[in-house]
Amino acid sequence: MNRLVSFNDGNIIEEARAELRANLDGSQAISADFRGAIFRAVARCGDGREYEGLFELYGKSDLQEEKYRAFMALGAAKDSGRLQRAVEFAILMSQKPG
Repeated sequence: MNRLVSFNDGNIIEEARAELRANLDGSQAISADFRGAIFRAVARCGDGREYEGLFELYGKSDLQEEKYRAFMALGAAKDSGRLQRAVEFAILMSQKPG
């Protein structure tokens, strides 16, 4: 799935976006095996609400692995404004204690 995301496969991108939206509204959980690829697809090709959803998932999660997946996906964005937001978020997180 990661390779198809890298190649901007339209069907995979749309499915990933639908999976994330369903996860954000609480109607469906994302399989742990696919979370990283789905998060990355959304960061690269999703709309603004979906991209912001990655920040939401980061904040809501109690699991470090889940936070890591969301955090790493943020840097996959193609848009310079989104990348700037990701960098600012990274700086903010590095300044928080513990």
